[in-house]
Amino acid sequence: MEIFLYLIALAIIVILCGASANNRRKKQGRTSESVSTPSENTVNGTSEELKLLTKVREIFESGKAMPLYDIYKEVEYNEAIEILPTKENSKASELFHQYCHAISNRYYIKYYELKPSESNKINLRDGELIYYTICDSKLFDSKNLYRAVDLGNIYFTNKRLLFVGKQFNVVKSYTYKSIITYNRYKDAVSISIENQNPKLFKFEPSKDSLFIQDGLNELSILLPRFINNNYTQDSV
Repeated sequence: MEIFLYLIALAIIVILCGASANNRRKKQGRTSESVSTPSENTVNGTSEELKLLTKVREIFESGKAMPLYDIYKEVEYNEAIEILPTKENSKASELFHQYCHAISNRYYIKYYELKPSESNKINLRDGELIYYTICDSKLFDSKNLYRAVDLGNIYFTNKRLLFVGKQFNVVKSYTYKSIITYNRYKDAVSISIENQNPKLFKFEPSKDSLFIQDGLNELSILLPRFINNNYTQDSV
């Protein structure tokens, strides 16, 4: 009888301790939750992480270009307090900083002088330098908008806009003077080329939940800078 009563008392203690621990975690805001990412996967994180992630994603989707300090200020993020992953291996913190980088990068390429970089992966003309690369764009020709010509990277050089395909090795180049007009759509940018059919550069969300595809905004920002030849000057 004494053993039976002892077991009952022990069970009650375990239940009460478990409830107390859950209450403490809720008060501390460390309970694990989840949020949907651009790739439609679920990212787990604490309530603080997901709150910040939701705020910064709203800024990203609005198309704003902001310096990092202003982003932190708007989402009320204290840089001195690092967001740490939870025991469930949360990726919310990493995704938060990826969004911040994408938004602040828009600000940089829109207002600051661009610097050239070297590349041994593609063939360039004499004196040609790469100033910016946009990854994973699908190129369509206006003759057939239902089938992509290729999937590849867009390179902004000091001489031309260059597309290099990764699947079929298609290479297309357009001088900035030959670009008559360009238009932005929900997920693509169309370019009218002198004496050619219009081209369409389409962007899709990355399958990698930690890679933020921002090619649509990057292409829209950079085209006028290179067409007007002011990409080597600060405008702030």
